[in-house]
Amino acid sequence: MLSIRFSGKRCGTAYFNPILWEKINKADQEQILFRIANTEPNDPQVTGRTINYPLQTPFINDSCHIRSARLKGVAPEIMMGRARQHHGMGIDPYPNMISKTGIISVGPKKQGMPQGGALANVGKEEYLLADHFSLKASDHGLGYGKYDKIKYYYNMVPKQIGFTVFLAESESDIRLAPYILSLEAKSEAGTDLASLGISFGQNVATLHDTRNAFMQGYAHRYLHGLNIGLISKASGATAEQSKVILRDFESAIALNILTPQQRMSYLFLDLAQALHFCQWITDTLASQFTVQDFTHDFISRYFDENDSQEALDHLAQDPNISKALVQFNQERIQGKKFNIVNYLNDHPMPFLRFLGQFLGNIILK
Repeated sequence: MLSIRFSGKRCGTAYFNPILWEKINKADQEQILFRIANTEPNDPQVTGRTINYPLQTPFINDSCHIRSARLKGVAPEIMMGRARQHHGMGIDPYPNMISKTGIISVGPKKQGMPQGGALANVGKEEYLLADHFSLKASDHGLGYGKYDKIKYYYNMVPKQIGFTVFLAESESDIRLAPYILSLEAKSEAGTDLASLGISFGQNVATLHDTRNAFMQGYAHRYLHGLNIGLISKASGATAEQSKVILRDFESAIALNILTPQQRMSYLFLDLAQALHFCQWITDTLASQFTVQDFTHDFISRYFDENDSQEALDHLAQDPNISKALVQFNQERIQGKKFNIVNYLNDHPMPFLRFLGQFLGNIILK
């Protein structure tokens, strides 16, 4: 990695992929470093913890048109040398806790990340995952870094705060859930909707490493519509066909460090979130547009050809899978514990029994 010191309202060190950094023109390099060092929390361009910088000189990387830099964690709120804690919607009030035997229950509420910032070690891990999955399922990882002398006390332990920098194919940072709601409000389809469910299924399969028996895969853990980006003409991209990409890997966990039962539980939870979101898209747009079934498209690309047809056949017998998944989550929040193997294998819905068999045959054998 290329190490660069920066200074301004905040000082620190950035570590960039040298090949990608050299492709960025000098003026854009200076602007990226300036924003890392000087972005204020009240900057109107900041959304959450992220600021999007459209490049003055876009460039091509591995056949992809790079049009902006997305800087995450560069607007920390600092008081007397300490970063303030985030208390907003980014905190999960009912996080999943999964035992080594695969029992799913509600865990204790976790402390939030720094307001407008990120932990330096988390920023580095998020860069590494984006770098690993770029061109297939995510933005391009450009680099990460850390700020000097700014501490954040996480569980009473002082931690260094930092940031992550991505390169994106779009000019603006558009997340899929707000975009779908804007389409419903405008009563007009501004992108190629038919391809979105397909690319979503492909990307989650890539993340999970579905085609390789999940050997090198990751569970995202928060596959909701605000963590799914849109690359299309609507976001200023030059892509011929619209696609979605996965973002915000800070909570991702490697599947190969888990017990088989934990692995099965995390995969189920990711798929439950993804399938529920697909059904929400279909239902939200159905009154305005003739849209394809996003759940159908997702399943057709998440599984291989043989398994996807079997999955769709089972789903057709009782298509309201989203209702069952909502009920599962409600009962979990209310305190019920789930043995995921028993839950799936004994479920009355054919699709969920298929899912239990599919995951069990690969993971529990």
